[in-house]
Amino acid sequence: MKRYILFLSFFILFITTAFSQRARRVANVRDTSIGITMFRPTAAANLPIGQLQTRTGFFYTLGGSVINKTASQWLFGVEGYFFNGGIIKEKDHLKNLINSSGGITAQDGLNADMNRYFRGWSVMGQFGRLFPVGKPNMNSGFFILIGAGYIQHKIRTEIRQNNVWQLQKPYNKGYDRLSGGFNLSQFVGYQYINNRKTLTFFLGVEMNEGLVKSYRKFNYDTQRPDTDWFYSSSFAIKGGWMFNVYHRKQTKEYYK
Repeated sequence: MKRYILFLSFFILFITTAFSQRARRVANVRDTSIGITMFRPTAAANLPIGQLQTRTGFFYTLGGSVINKTASQWLFGVEGYFFNGGIIKEKDHLKNLINSSGGITAQDGLNADMNRYFRGWSVMGQFGRLFPVGKPNMNSGFFILIGAGYIQHKIRTEIRQNNVWQLQKPYNKGYDRLSGGFNLSQFVGYQYINNRKTLTFFLGVEMNEGLVKSYRKFNYDTQRPDTDWFYSSSFAIKGGWMFNVYHRKQTKEYYK
């Protein structure tokens, strides 16, 4: 997962920095609203809500989006991110492996060195609108985005030295709670682009409402099929930098 996050971050940074440096010479944001394609590396701090609180605690997300702003202030684009957390509240999913000392017995007879993580990813399309507030220009202001897409997450159990056969492939699938499904989001925030195009960022809050279902047909701890729907919701404080491609403003020429 870390390799994918690093690759995504460096790719977005390399491509969008090149575009934004070129685009600064062809458009003026000071006097009017113009079309802008915004490449936005993003980070967020998330608190689970509803049923997700029974599975995990605080987690963070890293990813990015590509949002196009039209001259008439409409916004549309796509977003993707990975998320990771180190708090697992669903302790009973390994209950049939726990020994009398509260650990998991490894193949050498000792308690295994175990860590558990909440991992997942999401991708969605987004649509919204910018509401300028006058300063510093018509391309800055409050904005809303509504998104819809796909979300997937699981509990990753990591055993150092990989010496617990019950948690090795393919048996680990009976414990990881891998789930996926439909996700909605609502974001309210503020974006800032100064007149020299040297300071560009956004910050806001977001609600996510996911409805997911297990991809595993059978859970080993409960000894029954997992067919229930799961509400995967969260509240996030979210922000990031923006690398912008400023569209050249079209003009009409008339000839006699």
